[in-house]
Amino acid sequence: MTAQWFWEPDWQAGELEASEQIAAGLTQDFEDAEAMFDALEAER
Repeated sequence: MTAQWFWEPDWQAGELEASEQIAAGLTQDFEDAEAMFDALEAER
């Protein structure tokens, strides 16, 4: 199986964006999946 999709320009742009956000400290830690989904729902 290949992961050719990973090297597509659109996917790479998303990887770059994520890497920049991580480097800038724009991440959150959650105690569990429910807490993560609650935070996502609150952003709606």
